[in-house]
Amino acid sequence: MTNQTNHEGEKRGSLSLALIVFLLSGFSALTFEVLWVRLASHSLGVTTWAVSVVVSTFMGGLALGGVLFGPIADRHPRPSRLYSKLELGIAFSGLAASLLLDQVPSWGWSFWGQVTVIVLALIIPCTLMGGTLPALGRAMSGLAPTRALAKLYASNTAGAVLAAFLTDWVLVPQLGVSKTLGVVVATSLLAAGIAWQLVAHPVKASEPEKEENWPSYHRIFATYFFAGFTSLGLQLAWTRLVMAMSRPSIYNFSTLLAVFLAGLALGSAVSSGWADSVKKPRAWFGATLVGISFSSLLCLLSIGFLDQIITANTSKIVSNPLLASAVMCALRCVALFGIPTLLMGVAFTLAARLISQDGRSIGTLVGRLATSNTTGAILGSLTTAFFLLPHLGLFRSFIFLMLLEVAVAVFLLRGNFKWVKALSALTFCALFLPAGTLLYSVYLPVWSASWGLKPDSIQYFRDDSYSTVAVGDTDAGRFLMVNSTRMMGDAPEGQRYAALMGHLPTLFHPDPHRALVICFGCGMTAGALNQQPEFSEVVCVELSKAVLDAGHLFARSNGDVKNSEKMEFVLADGRNYLLRTQEKFDVITFEPPPPTQIGVVNLYSADYYELCKSRLTENGIVCQWVPLLLLDEPDLRLVVKAFLEVFPDATLWEGSKDDYLLIGAKNGLKVDYENLSERMKEPALREKLRSIGINNPEGLLATYMHGPEFMAEMTRQTPVTTDDRPYLEYSTSVRINWDPRWRRRDIASLWGFFDNIPAASKVQIERESAAWDVYRELSVTPRVPGPVEMIQLLSGLRKTLAVLQPNAYLAKTVTGFAAMAYQPDLAALKEPAARLWAATISGQTAEAEAAQQALRTSLSPEQQQQRHHRQILEQQDRKAGPPE
Repeated sequence: MTNQTNHEGEKRGSLSLALIVFLLSGFSALTFEVLWVRLASHSLGVTTWAVSVVVSTFMGGLALGGVLFGPIADRHPRPSRLYSKLELGIAFSGLAASLLLDQVPSWGWSFWGQVTVIVLALIIPCTLMGGTLPALGRAMSGLAPTRALAKLYASNTAGAVLAAFLTDWVLVPQLGVSKTLGVVVATSLLAAGIAWQLVAHPVKASEPEKEENWPSYHRIFATYFFAGFTSLGLQLAWTRLVMAMSRPSIYNFSTLLAVFLAGLALGSAVSSGWADSVKKPRAWFGATLVGISFSSLLCLLSIGFLDQIITANTSKIVSNPLLASAVMCALRCVALFGIPTLLMGVAFTLAARLISQDGRSIGTLVGRLATSNTTGAILGSLTTAFFLLPHLGLFRSFIFLMLLEVAVAVFLLRGNFKWVKALSALTFCALFLPAGTLLYSVYLPVWSASWGLKPDSIQYFRDDSYSTVAVGDTDAGRFLMVNSTRMMGDAPEGQRYAALMGHLPTLFHPDPHRALVICFGCGMTAGALNQQPEFSEVVCVELSKAVLDAGHLFARSNGDVKNSEKMEFVLADGRNYLLRTQEKFDVITFEPPPPTQIGVVNLYSADYYELCKSRLTENGIVCQWVPLLLLDEPDLRLVVKAFLEVFPDATLWEGSKDDYLLIGAKNGLKVDYENLSERMKEPALREKLRSIGINNPEGLLATYMHGPEFMAEMTRQTPVTTDDRPYLEYSTSVRINWDPRWRRRDIASLWGFFDNIPAASKVQIERESAAWDVYRELSVTPRVPGPVEMIQLLSGLRKTLAVLQPNAYLAKTVTGFAAMAYQPDLAALKEPAARLWAATISGQTAEAEAAQQALRTSLSPEQQQQRHHRQILEQQDRKAGPPE
């Protein structure tokens, strides 16, 4: 009796140790997967392809490992030793695969060649991972098998939760990719060492399962196959929805993944205590699948209301904006899929109960159960990413996946379970009736509010395998939204910087012929390059088909570039395109999304700039967009530092008040001013430049801000963002707080980059530069001026801005500022404000005074009665010069 008690105690102690081992295993497995996705993206680009290839190989290996090692675990006398050997193999093969993936970009192979290498490199460690659950489950088979399997699954998933948080919140930001790889290898070795000590005495080999039982198991395997299909499909759809509602940062994505995995772990852990006592596990299994579908629908319908509560209250509780964003993301995830993921965890426990009722062939059955689920997950992720989302859209994809879950419960789990069938029928009807229309009507107001749009202003809304894309109209212009970010639009300032991105590097190049545009956006940079007569070919690479398809909505501002015979459009990731092509370009421009968005750092790293430099001709020039409104001071320094690392003679230019442009030349920038002036006389180009406020060559060069010496000094203590140390992606900056020196022009450092500038032109450049400084100060004032203050400002700028001559662009943009300031009085004040501005910069005193009078009579009675405003107006009537 004592020996039996000691033996049982030893087994329970072994289970506790096994849970620790499997937690470490889950941590190392998911960390490996995250690192592999990052490494693969350096070859395949930041696309659904990179994620799909790694995830599919990862899950395919798990499925293969379950099939291969399940029977081996059943026959092995010491399955814990088998598990230990598997972990050792994972550590060393995972390290070798990671090192191999790091070298793939340098080989220059074709896309499918790279995919083949990645799959072959990952299949070995992933197959070994697939054998761990059957081996450890077999080692613990002496205890209640359902409870042991459920606890092991929960422990392994809990380790993955830790990995989801720690990898992107701590390890990669602090250690970089290479050292994080060392941590994960050490973790696998630790798990192997602990597992070697588990259950030292031999375990009796399992009896093979009777053949007559396999048909019933096949139904369970088939059901769990479709459960895996729908689970991964729903996860992709949930991810798309949450990222459209939240800031798409690496921190929020890690939070989402952690919440998803935590739901699985918690569901499995909770159900492990009662699953063995269930009398009709097949009925409960079917009801759980229906519950996943039904709860997913209820959560989808309620998340709009819940999100309003979350948004309104989180910032009151959490003061740090970055942490508040992550907390809001986590709460949205819990509200959206907390209950469904709990039920998914329960589903595993019930499936384990169905295959382990007599305790025989545990390794084989668990292996086949895992194989069925992971195979379904592979197909579910691929089908959702490449078919459902592009063809059905997000909401109809949700409906399809939920209906499939219900259909599996109804048609594959046969039996006299009337209550399951009734619940299934109810859910089927509840899902079928609204289709995607109801969900669309629920979410459109939520999304449009986050974009700053009215629902009826949205002109375009589409999903593809990469993103959710919308185009909407505002008083300021038409804008392009990708997921939750307003990327760019055709407002005057947007047209200005986008056009300058194309015209500046082209005009600085002595004889350009071929250009490459990475990221289409609204197409205005591509349109600017297409307008340059020197180019015989302009290649535009865009990741999202939905973005390209929306280009016609900006035809007026991009010159209908989509229909130009000169243009070649390539649907691909920009970095992957550069890796695969051997073509050389005279001009390369890139305007990727903000660098703090997930994965986009690959287009802001020194490694990427080196790749761009290798694709330039001898006199080639690159131009990089720098979004000031989306970067804090440390982020700006990181962007500039990485660029300077590859282009040490880089210069910084003002595309607009909110957008700077970095220009780098392969062999240093040297421009012939006479050549530039002559080329700017081309009629169509001259007219386009006038429309953005550039009337002459002096006006073009007046957009210069800083040279390499200033930028090198400002970034002297800043680390270089590389593929191994992606500092910029993990930026914790949350407020725009600029060093004012970035805003001060250093025209004196411009002359060294240009030959043959006449002395008179230098004087004019300095005058225009000073005038643009005044304009910028007006446009970036921290407090939007009221109507009377606007009159005072415009009148006071008359002499300073006279050097710019009549400038339609400035009149249009300041009219926009007036629109922001005047709000209710927009209709009445917009026209006289534009008249006043145009008259002010052209020095037409009589017209300016008439416009002032028109503004005064348009003011509301309350505004006219304010004594302070009357005094300002009277003062401005007497004084036309600028204030001291």
